[in-house]
Amino acid sequence: MVDKISRESAEAQFEIFCDYYDFDPETDIPEEDAQRAAFEATIEKVIKAIRKGRLEIIDGDPLQIIQHLKKPQGDISTIEYSELTGRHKLAMKDKKGTDNYGRCYALCGAMSGMGETAICKLKGADLSVVECLGLLFLQI
Repeated sequence: MVDKISRESAEAQFEIFCDYYDFDPETDIPEEDAQRAAFEATIEKVIKAIRKGRLEIIDGDPLQIIQHLKKPQGDISTIEYSELTGRHKLAMKDKKGTDNYGRCYALCGAMSGMGETAICKLKGADLSVVECLGLLFLQI
């Protein structure tokens, strides 16, 4: 698939996300080499999804995050994530701290209004974008 936007534009969209949530990838990610490398790979996947047109981060108040599904699920072709709130974080309350996937699915399910079950039905690249977004939100 050909890039829909340049790397520079994709990085600028990611920077909008970082600015909105006061997230600094240089200081807000784990110090351990393995964790840092995994988190940097997550950021790269988000930037790639933006470049491919599968993810949009639109500046505003509130910030808009829109995922365009590569494989639509029935009549659902986009997922819009609302601004992160405590209510969304409470969706993870029954998940173990070590259950990163479960926490990501619960959090993104709550933020999208679709619920965890619908998020779990996503496949391949679409699920990967959710996981990357979820991991970013878990750091905020």
